[in-house]
Amino acid sequence: MGAAYLLGIPILQIIYGVDISGYRTELVLIMVTGGISALSTFMYYVITVMRIQKYLLVGYLSAFVIALFLPEVLVKKYIIAGAVYSCAASLIVLTMVFLLIIISNVMRAKREIR
Repeated sequence: MGAAYLLGIPILQIIYGVDISGYRTELVLIMVTGGISALSTFMYYVITVMRIQKYLLVGYLSAFVIALFLPEVLVKKYIIAGAVYSCAASLIVLTMVFLLIIISNVMRAKREIR
């Protein structure tokens, strides 16, 4: 993210020939969102390894609902930043639902052991 903050905008301006210097914050936020996406993918595989992948649909449906309605509102109000916020929101919801699925399954497994 440090490299994206320092070098991202100048490199993208060279590649595309467009002044995007006002979008440094959005670039860093989309990099953070990419990290959240990687975390949700990791949790996806944890859920699959735990053999409870039938619950994956709950996470994806939750994220879908957010992605269906939130972008229209946020993009109209915040333009590019709104697109980044809505993307981040849907991925945060997905990650949180996956985390809840993992935690609840681990707690249930612990109760069954006792």
